[in-house]
Amino acid sequence: MVVVLSDADGVDELFFGAQGIVKGLCKEAIVLIRSTLVPSHLEKLGQKLADEKKGIFLLDAYIFSGLSDELKQNIVVVASGRKDVAERAGQFFSGLDKTIYFVEGEFGCSR
Repeated sequence: MVVVLSDADGVDELFFGAQGIVKGLCKEAIVLIRSTLVPSHLEKLGQKLADEKKGIFLLDAYIFSGLSDELKQNIVVVASGRKDVAERAGQFFSGLDKTIYFVEGEFGCSR
C-alpha cells in the first residue's frame, strides 16, 4: 500500500481510526509512506504497525520525478527502513523505475 499524507493526525486516523485501513491489510503487508512527518513519528507508526497482530511493515520513501537530462521522465525513489522489507517490495519498486536508492536504517534517512 502506498500512502501520501503529511499530517500526523491524518495518518493516525487513516490507519487506526474507527474505519482505519489497518483492519483490512493482509498479514505482513508493506506500507510505503511518502510524507513530511518527522522521523520520530514515523518510528512510532512503524512500531505500531509492527505490533498489530498482522505484523505490518513500514518503509519511508521520498518519491519524485527526475529533473536532470539523465533522469528526465523517470520516477526516482529513495527509501529507508529495513532492508529485508525493501527487498520484498522490490517488485513494486521496479515497476516505478529501474534505479531505486535504499538507505538502510532509521526512518527519515531517505530525505
